[in-house]
Amino acid sequence: VVTELPEDIFAKMSNLQTLALNDNMLLRIPSSVGALVSLNRMFLHENLLATLPPEIGKCIELTQLRLEYNELRTLPEDIGKLVFLLVLIAHNNKLTATPEFLFHMPQLLRLSIAFNPIVTKQEPNSSSGNHSATGTAKQHQRLGMSLESALESITAVTPSSPLLSLSTLRGSHSASPQEFTDFKPS
Repeated sequence: VVTELPEDIFAKMSNLQTLALNDNMLLRIPSSVGALVSLNRMFLHENLLATLPPEIGKCIELTQLRLEYNELRTLPEDIGKLVFLLVLIAHNNKLTATPEFLFHMPQLLRLSIAFNPIVTKQEPNSSSGNHSATGTAKQHQRLGMSLESALESITAVTPSSPLLSLSTLRGSHSASPQEFTDFKPS
């Protein structure tokens, strides 16, 4: 069981394509993770991570990020820079807000943030200026409240989203992209 990683462990691993550090007792991921520019899949689930370094946004080739069963209270806004990210699994953490950047990632095919105590939408860090805080009241509804409000929020912001699976606090739903686009809450 790994509990700690040296800060520079990833510095010379720019060709690494899969990082599997799941099922350990890691408390933190070193900032040198940003050197993993060829990484496709990152498995950090089932650790004790409370935060992630913003340098994770430098893993520009990342398509799959698994963070479930950790102690994460927030996700770094820099995840929003991962333009190839198709799968983001972050259920069973301690997220209290839905990160605003998720509403600007239309490439996501699978998003799981179930079993988190989500109560609001996390606004972007105002100093970064990377994301605009656009929206109607519907877009700011809490994503974990219900499937209907979650889908309403996502389709209002990214109506052409290819999202195929959404997992929220009260369950999950799988559908074709058209079904998500056509979704009308009752």
